[in-house]
Amino acid sequence: MIAGMIERKCGGIVKRPVTLPAPVHPKPPRPALRGFLKPEAAMLDLFTTKPILTVEAIRENPWNAVTLPLPKRPSRLLIILAFYAADYCRASEGLIIESAHRARYLPFRWRPRAGQPDIDEECENRANAADLRCEEIDTLCLTMYGMVVEALDDI
Repeated sequence: MIAGMIERKCGGIVKRPVTLPAPVHPKPPRPALRGFLKPEAAMLDLFTTKPILTVEAIRENPWNAVTLPLPKRPSRLLIILAFYAADYCRASEGLIIESAHRARYLPFRWRPRAGQPDIDEECENRANAADLRCEEIDTLCLTMYGMVVEALDDI
């Protein structure tokens, strides 16, 4: 069938294009605002979600334990798991640093250039970040549960 409206005029057929109305979509609900004027940062917080550390995020990537913020009240399991994941990241970067110092590890297609950082500098930065996170998680566990994470054998 030909798209368009067909009319009969004087025994003949006249074809006219049909202009379809624009689809009507309901407007999305607006979030309730507690004030009429809000700073831009507060408005952005209403519409953006910030990822936080979860058990699933650690299972996807252990480095999430180093990079993502902890929730306000993390569970004991999450604290222990986050500590062990950050400790794993710290230990693995330490192993890479040691291997780079002994020339056993070179990144794929790495060529030294003047002014370029050494191979192990990035690993050292990552290991330091993981070490700081381990200390932060250990302190949090001490304040919340009165225990050091390494001493927690049972979950």
